[in-house]
Amino acid sequence: MKRHWDWVTGLLISSAVSVLIYFPLSRCWYFADDFYWVKYGIDTWNNLGSIFTHRFFNYYRPVVNLLFTVESLWAQTDALPRHILNLSLHLGSGIFLYVWLKQLLGSIMAALTGSLLLLLGPIHMETVIWISGRTDLSAAFWLLLCLVTLPRLTGATTTTTENKTGMLKMISLGSLVLAVLSKETAVLIPVAILVNDWMRSAEGSQQFNCSKWMRQRVAWLTCSAVALILHLFIQATGDVTFKTLSNADQTLAFFSNLPGGVALTLSQFFP
Repeated sequence: MKRHWDWVTGLLISSAVSVLIYFPLSRCWYFADDFYWVKYGIDTWNNLGSIFTHRFFNYYRPVVNLLFTVESLWAQTDALPRHILNLSLHLGSGIFLYVWLKQLLGSIMAALTGSLLLLLGPIHMETVIWISGRTDLSAAFWLLLCLVTLPRLTGATTTTTENKTGMLKMISLGSLVLAVLSKETAVLIPVAILVNDWMRSAEGSQQFNCSKWMRQRVAWLTCSAVALILHLFIQATGDVTFKTLSNADQTLAFFSNLPGGVALTLSQFFP
């Protein structure tokens, strides 16, 4: 029972401190690229298919596009709900990192320290506050969930173990797909998986077998390879296959019609 309370205490501490630091900043409005994203999310409701068939800002990141589109259903031009979603993704990443480090290192203090460094590190502040930073937040959230639910390398298994492993595998692979469709750099996740499995094998005093690792992780390796090829293909072909959506003039006109002197602010970003 004490062990469970230690986990809960660590999670509560890291979560509470993060909320206390960042929530007051949710009163900030938009900045620079945020205007593009807000207008994009509102417009895309009229053409949902473009989320998956078009690039935005020259990148193919449909998961992030989808988040902005769905969010526009209730947020419209209000910044607060968008800041809350960013904070929620960041908080979720901190919790997943805590759980992963606890699994990996077996130390609550080490896990709590790592989680707090992620949640409160000044290098992450811009990503959380800036609405457009959601690309990194989404990729980190799904990547860490992939690692948390990653099934351990197994030998002989029972039916119960296979069922549990199968469920974890589905969640982990699904999270990997969402991560690589949030930001292309997530294709490097096999490196983190390799480190994870190597450290866990050392923990059990087992010799790490590279060929066995590749056989059991073939689904993750294949998914990452396919995603890398997809991103390279899209970037190489450009607007021939996935057209880029962005229009500064329409964005400027849209926000200029809102009350509050928005046009003067926007003129600094869209000269």
